[in-house]
Order: sequence, then structure tokens, then C-alpha cells
Amino acid sequence: MFDFVTKHKRLLQIILGLMIIPPFAFWGIQWTQRETAGTGEVASVGGQKISEQEFSEALRQQQDRMRSLLGRNFNAAMLDSPGMRAELLDLRNSGDTAGDKQEVVGYGAFAFYEKSA
Repeated sequence: MFDFVTKHKRLLQIILGLMIIPPFAFWGIQWTQRETAGTGEVASVGGQKISEQEFSEALRQQQDRMRSLLGRNFNAAMLDSPGMRAELLDLRNSGDTAGDKQEVVGYGAFAFYEKSA
């Protein structure tokens, strides 16, 4: 088989080119990503898809909680800064306490702080 490939390199290059180039020429790169393009999915956790709307709502709720805890010291921009570091402290789910691992809610404890120079 390798002898065939070695002897017919040019023919195989043409065949591969005809298999790869036309789909991109006719349908573009979006055609290859069509399954996820319309869903608005930003993540998948344990097989459950999280939409962009669900993520935005959860982020807004978390920011509201932090705003109520920190008062006027809260700055939403500090979480978007590349100078911030997030560290996972602990990760659990309700199956750890309730015992049913099939239907769980996940919980995470994170620490956010500025990176030292």
C-alpha cells in the first residue's frame, strides 16, 4: 500500500484536494460549524447545555450578590480584568450529601484576587 502511495503522490494529492476544497468554496467555514452556530450554547456541563442567555442571567445574579455583599467597594470590571486570578478552592455537588449522583446540582468555591507583579 505504501508503494502505491509513494508512486501516486500527485494523484492522491488531487483526490484529497477535491475532497477538501469544494465544501469550503461552496459553503464556507460556517457550514462546518452549523450545528452549534444557531444554539447560542456557551458551555456544556455534565451533558446539559448552557445557553448564552442562561449564562448572562447567572452572571448578573452573581454580580448582584457581590454588589450586596461588598457595597460600594464592588467593581464589576475587576472580574473582567486579565490581571485577576481565579483559584478553585473546592468543588462539590448535591450528590455528595444527598447520595443521588444521577440528579445533582454543582457548587464551586472560588477565590478571586489580583496577580502579583
